[in-house]
Amino acid sequence: MIAGIIVAGMMFLFGLFFMGLLREDDSQVGIVFVSFWLLAMLVIIGTFTYNLVNYDKNTNSMAGEEIILPDSFLPNENKLDFEERLHKIEKLKNERLISEKEYSEKRKEIMNERW
Repeated sequence: MIAGIIVAGMMFLFGLFFMGLLREDDSQVGIVFVSFWLLAMLVIIGTFTYNLVNYDKNTNSMAGEEIILPDSFLPNENKLDFEERLHKIEKLKNERLISEKEYSEKRKEIMNERW
């Protein structure tokens, strides 16, 4: 980031020098171009400076938390088809791994997705 500020600063100084040369020649088009050049360099310098000042150097805060996507965001090859999902929850209910209420809720959810 500091290198960016230095390079943009040097380009700004070049623009000022070039502006001085153009003022001697009375070149209006050149002066307008260099004015935009100087404005762009100020924006770049300001952006780099803002990022340098506000950049969070605490690496612990960069750790993201796990994002769990719903099945609808998974690619189709990873998504169980309609019948397989119904058979899976029915098997879980028969093995008494889920309650009748959980089975009904999940079955209703699957049926709503299908239709």
